[in-house]
Amino acid sequence: MARSFVAALTNGGSPKSWAPAVNGIVYAFAPTPASGVFLGGAFTTPHLRIAKFDEDGGAVPWSGGADGTVYALAQQGSLLYLGGDFHAVGDSARLRIAAVDTVGGTALAWKPNADSTVRVMDASAGLFLGGSFTSTGGFTRKGAASYDTPEQTGKLSPWNPVVTGSVSAIVPYGNQTVIAGNFNSVKGITRSFLALVGSGSRAASVTPDRPASIELGPVWPNPLRHEGRMRFTLVRASRVSLALYDIAGRRARQVLDDKLFPAGAHDAAIPTAGLEPGVYFAHLRAGAAMGTRKLVIVR
Repeated sequence: MARSFVAALTNGGSPKSWAPAVNGIVYAFAPTPASGVFLGGAFTTPHLRIAKFDEDGGAVPWSGGADGTVYALAQQGSLLYLGGDFHAVGDSARLRIAAVDTVGGTALAWKPNADSTVRVMDASAGLFLGGSFTSTGGFTRKGAASYDTPEQTGKLSPWNPVVTGSVSAIVPYGNQTVIAGNFNSVKGITRSFLALVGSGSRAASVTPDRPASIELGPVWPNPLRHEGRMRFTLVRASRVSLALYDIAGRRARQVLDDKLFPAGAHDAAIPTAGLEPGVYFAHLRAGAAMGTRKLVIVR
């Protein structure tokens, strides 16, 4: 089924009939209070960069258009928060942060503003936001900040991780917050790409789930008639899967299936009996690291 920029899938990965029509990139979505969805992005139809759709995918009347890209959405009760690189929402000047009502999109009077792009928002408890900004609400906040909701005080909270870099993901974790992005320190403590930040000045360590690095050798012999071999080296113990795909992208053979290997060098046998002659690709995955080698089977 043709789907452009946004789609809904079944648990089996098949597209559903739900197909909202937008004409550009979608960066964010959030549920509506009535089983629909808000979309934010760089599109200009059916509305400017933010749109509301019902559960059948039909566009709902909406006045909350933005004059620049919307990268983040977060819905909380009757409010929808927007973050991005815009300077106005509807007829109201709003610098990169705004709150609108979920019914028609009218901007609230709340104007926190940010001096650079807002990339992510979480409204599960107050409002947390991240991006590449260095100030918001008239105060210095590097990379991440937190506000009381407009329904409370709407004020900037004391929470101040002082991120050296930018934040692209924020997830609540108990009474702390996980932040991820392109940074190298938090609150003056060395933290690269991922950190767990608590209240006040506490910054706790989170070990990033880094991809298990692999060194992948060629398939030999190549071309091959019967069985080939491929050497791979693991920096640390990892579960390894290896499969052969034909030139059309179809999996022709599963050679290894999530098998645990220790760190070090290994040789994987690649049997070809029963496969048609032609070009294949050996795709190896070790943890989150991947590599592919081309091989040719002849008879």
